Amino acid sequence: MKIMKLKLFIVALFCSVLGWGQTTIFQFDFEGGTTPSVDNAVGTPAYSVIGTLTSATGTCNGAGSVTHSAWNTNDGYRFTVNTTGYNTLNFSYVERASNTAISTFLVRASTDGSTWTTIRSSYTPGTSCTASGLIALPVAFDNQSNVFIEIFKNVNAGNSGNNFRIDDVTLTGNVLSSNTITTTTPIVGSPFCVTASAGVSVSVPFTSSGTFTGNTYTAQLSNAAGSFASPVNIGTLVSDANSGTISATIPANTATGTGYLIRVVSNGPAVSGSNTAAFTINLANNSIAPVATQNIFESANGTTLTVTETSTPSSRQWYYATVSGGPYTNLIGGSTGTTYVPNFATAGTYYVVCVSTFACGTITSNQVQINVTAAPTGCTDLFISEYIEGSGNNKALKFIIQQQRQLI
Repeated sequence: MKIMKLKLFIVALFCSVLGWGQTTIFQFDFEGGTTPSVDNAVGTPAYSVIGTLTSATGTCNGAGSVTHSAWNTNDGYRFTVNTTGYNTLNFSYVERASNTAISTFLVRASTDGSTWTTIRSSYTPGTSCTASGLIALPVAFDNQSNVFIEIFKNVNAGNSGNNFRIDDVTLTGNVLSSNTITTTTPIVGSPFCVTASAGVSVSVPFTSSGTFTGNTYTAQLSNAAGSFASPVNIGTLVSDANSGTISATIPANTATGTGYLIRVVSNGPAVSGSNTAAFTINLANNSIAPVATQNIFESANGTTLTVTETSTPSSRQWYYATVSGGPYTNLIGGSTGTTYVPNFATAGTYYVVCVSTFACGTITSNQVQINVTAAPTGCTDLFISEYIEGSGNNKALKFIIQQQRQLI
């Protein structure tokens, strides 16, 4: 038992480090009943049982826990809390099942008790007391008057004799600050052009109010729909000042879209700034095919090359170089469409590319090598002059090469 308690203490300490700097909004340790042992919420957080569970006995941490049997689908434990004044919420608990045959649970959250968001995917509890680790709640649950969190039975194994217990149920969060951050809008440079391998620089100016200490400002990029549910950090500035400019980089391979936003956030204290106006990012790329080296004669047509572009360019132009890798400075006159048929009058090695011009820049495609050799000379214009009838099996044909009038 002492070893088990030491293990749980170490796990709890690890989770505490993960949530370092956060405030405990509530904790239920169940040592003195089912009221919260820690309460820093507006109002009193509540615990309740969902379904018709049967009380059982058992502990994990200390002398208290809640344990039930007779589990069926849609049974569970519910915690209700007012998260006003908090953001960046993390939920955690200690759990144990008497047997893995109890099947699976999940953790879900809601602001109205009817529309639910899964915050921990379906899992089977272990048979020793185990800490769940920090379970992050989406930003939609920040600063809300009602938040419901359920440890929920989603699959029933049909064995009512299996027990399940929980302990040290905890919700932590960051205290919302009266400080503000205003991200300057609009962002200069839109539309931005990125490729599959290269991002693009963007300057993110901002102003702030209030006192910041030991602070880092971070510029964050939304998705193409303007959501910051999973923001991408694109640049930082270590500063306690109330203004600045973050040198950021929109990542390579960012999807094309017209609804991107940028905001600036801080960590000393935690503040989420205002959003910029929506702007456009174009994932510009092109490629030509087939890529195989072609071998053709002078003034003869090769295999048609076709360019594929990830978005519609304003123009395009085919070029060639005589050195692999360019520079591709030789314009192929009249070749501005999506296809080009290689044809060169002079023998040599040519490297063909297509340069597509997008609203945000130009992209040069991969190159295709064209080997051109001199056209053959000699036996051309060969024709049958006459058929000479012989006797028996002896027949003859007379061939004349017109160019040299030579009888074969």
